[in-house]
Order: sequence, then C-alpha cells, then structure tokens
Amino acid sequence: MARPGSCIHELAKGYRRGEVGFGRFLRNPAVTVTALSEAAGNRTAERVTGRDILAIQDTSEIVLGGPKMRKAGFGSVGRGGFLGGVLLHPVLAIDALSGELLGLADIAVWNRSKQNDLHHSLRPREQKESQKWLNGTRRASEVLAKALRITVVSDRESDLYEDFARKPGNVQVLIRASANRNLVNGKKLFSYASSLPEAGRINVTIPASPGKPSRAACLALRFGPVSIKRPERGMPSLDLKRLPEMVELHLVDVSKGA
Repeated sequence: MARPGSCIHELAKGYRRGEVGFGRFLRNPAVTVTALSEAAGNRTAERVTGRDILAIQDTSEIVLGGPKMRKAGFGSVGRGGFLGGVLLHPVLAIDALSGELLGLADIAVWNRSKQNDLHHSLRPREQKESQKWLNGTRRASEVLAKALRITVVSDRESDLYEDFARKPGNVQVLIRASANRNLVNGKKLFSYASSLPEAGRINVTIPASPGKPSRAACLALRFGPVSIKRPERGMPSLDLKRLPEMVELHLVDVSKGA
C-alpha cells in the first residue's frame, strides 16, 4: 500500500540477469491475465475455507501516457479521453472479522482501444463494460466456494438490476444505491428509505480531507425489506424479458441525523 508500483530493476536487485528473466516471463505468450488470475485464485481458495469473506471489487485506471500511448493503441482513461492506458478490475478477498487480506479472487485487465458502433442502450449486457460487476460476482462465488459466507461489496456503479437478479445462490451482495428505483408498493426507493423508523443513531468521526478538518457527525440508521421492480428501459427488450419482474432485497439507510 505504501508503494503501489514496482520497478523491475529494483525487483531484480540491480542484476541484469534478473531483469532479463522478468522480461522473458512477461513476454511469454503462455503468461496471460486469465492464467495469472486463476493461479492467484487457486491459492486464495484454500485460505478462505470456513471464513466469513468480503469480496471487494472496484476498477482502477492505469495511466500509461498521453498522445504517444493513444497512438500506440491504448484506449482512453481519465477525464477528457486524452490519456492512454488500461483498466484493472480486481476482486479482493478479505476476512470480514479480522480485516485480513487473503488474496485475489479474480482480476481482469482490458484496453478500450476498440469502439462499439452499436448505441450503448442497444447493446446486450455482455458487450458493456458494466459486465465486469457480474463477472466479478460470479468469479467470487466460484473461487471462494469453500468460505462460510461470501458477501460481494461494490460501489454505486454496480447498482444494476441484473446484479441482484442474477447473483449466484451462495453469494450475498452489498451495493451502494445509485438509482432511485420503483418499488412494488408504488413508492420510490429513496423516499421510502426516509420514511422507515430509526433503528438507532451512531456518532462517528469524519476523517480530515484536503481543505476540510476532521469533524464529528451523528448518523441515523434505518433498515427494512424492499421489493424493487424490473426497470422498463435501459437495456434491450430481450434482456429485460430474461429477468424476473421483481427482486426482494434488504435496504440499509445511513444518513445524517436531524
């Protein structure tokens, strides 16, 4: 965590022979992201046996350079699309009780060098970048199958109806809400959350951030079951018909206390 990057020269401890060995390894056509991911997953699979596991997934943009990298075939990353690089999507296995990092459940790397001429709303989910969330959840269910419990944690970008409807049976998902979804009871998700009775309050310290000092905050906790309706648009009609008309979930709302 203190040093998020590694230099091959340093890994080789200054020996040219070591640098050449690393280079040959990385250029070997048998060394693929899929093979490396599977090897890491096999090691992680044994460490999670009988444990309560959080499988945390997110995407990082690896910036390699500017116009030269774009001309070399690397797709856009960052804001504005001027920088070239690749995207990295790992699924980390964490012990939910101790916080111990147990290893990688999966990792995906891709390049946005090719453009899809089909409009985003008309593409099936398999052709969208957001498929990464469903793939990560599926791989967590497979690799971490020996765990006592698997909870896949991801941010609001993964708030997809398919992520709830198609999750494997041995996995629970904890997703930060982004869409103000329609509920079966005729209400909207966010207003319904505010109407739930308070279950309690907690006092927390918000860490300092650039330009802002740390501060104390009182948070109100609400929770309850909800039934969300299948979206009426946002994906091809064929994909919609494959999904159930509703999904039952548990809603947890944490907001500033009045």
